[in-house]
Amino acid sequence: MAKYVPTRPCIVHRCPRYAVPGGSRCPEHGGKRSPSSQVTLTAAHRRARAALVARLPLDCWICGKPILTADDLNADHVNHVSMGGSDDQVAPAHARCNLTRGARW
Repeated sequence: MAKYVPTRPCIVHRCPRYAVPGGSRCPEHGGKRSPSSQVTLTAAHRRARAALVARLPLDCWICGKPILTADDLNADHVNHVSMGGSDDQVAPAHARCNLTRGARW
């Protein structure tokens, strides 16, 4: 007897297809990612983050409190990629502060 694999709709807005088993996107949308998720994979972003890690401890530019570990450090884009920014301008931020801020300012 075959194992039952529940299916769910693709997470892309108004896509009528079902997601691949174990995933959240249909095969057509499976390889596509938003620009903000692609930027963390670039070599320039990795180099910028490594430069910040080498200078720890640093102060979070959002809340002003110290960042003590590399696990809590995010290289935050001052000008978000979704708003035309690049990997050239990054600032140290706590992971929580950066996620709370989003692409708002």
